[in-house]
Amino acid sequence: MLVTSITEAALAAKKATTTIPIVMVSVGDPVATGLVDSLARPGRNITRMSRVPTPARMGKTLELLKEAVPGLVTVAVLSKP
Repeated sequence: MLVTSITEAALAAKKATTTIPIVMVSVGDPVATGLVDSLARPGRNITRMSRVPTPARMGKTLELLKEAVPGLVTVAVLSKP
């Protein structure tokens, strides 16, 4: 397993192998940089979500939250821009 901590390292790892699992930590938007096809289905050998609050990521987070708490009606998000 390879663990990368910056986008450039994750891109280099992706280029170097298609079989060794790659775990991304603290990278930018993995979809925009071409590291993964989508957050829902990253594909290939790369895993981990970005900390960047993209609309796709927030949507997936809300989807998982609704599955975990079926009666959920209201969600508030506190954020420091």
